[in-house]
Amino acid sequence: MSIINNIDKNFEKKYKKFSKYLDPKINYNIEFDKEKPNLLYIYNGKKNILKAEFQFIGLFKNRSSNWVWSNIISGVNKRLIKTTKIIKKSSHLFENMKNEEIQFYHQLLTNDSLYIDDDKYLNLITKIVLYLSNGLFILTPISNRNYSQYLLITKIITKE
Repeated sequence: MSIINNIDKNFEKKYKKFSKYLDPKINYNIEFDKEKPNLLYIYNGKKNILKAEFQFIGLFKNRSSNWVWSNIISGVNKRLIKTTKIIKKSSHLFENMKNEEIQFYHQLLTNDSLYIDDDKYLNLITKIVLYLSNGLFILTPISNRNYSQYLLITKIITKE
């Protein structure tokens, strides 16, 4: 089985499992814990749906179509970027292959930022992060500053 098939199957499995916790059609509110920087709370309106641990993977700047890994963003808590550093060390898995997706993965993992001109590549970022990490799923809330954060849920603490 090819690595692309493994990445796709991993994504489908994690998507199906995480859909039991959150409905992908609902826009939830996210609140970050002020005392523990690796915790977040997910709300549907005012109702707390989930408390989870997370890692900050990166962000996509919508206006400039630029992906930026979290480890190069100044001021980010070092505990929130451990997974990003591990993921980026996996570029060797995608060397010297002619497949377009594989080439994208290699380019993504070997650069600190990357211009992305097609939304399909944003989905590939989610897939590769889930494949190369122990994460459960990725949330991509859009900030009021016109960028999307990529938050990797690593552990569910409580579910309401």
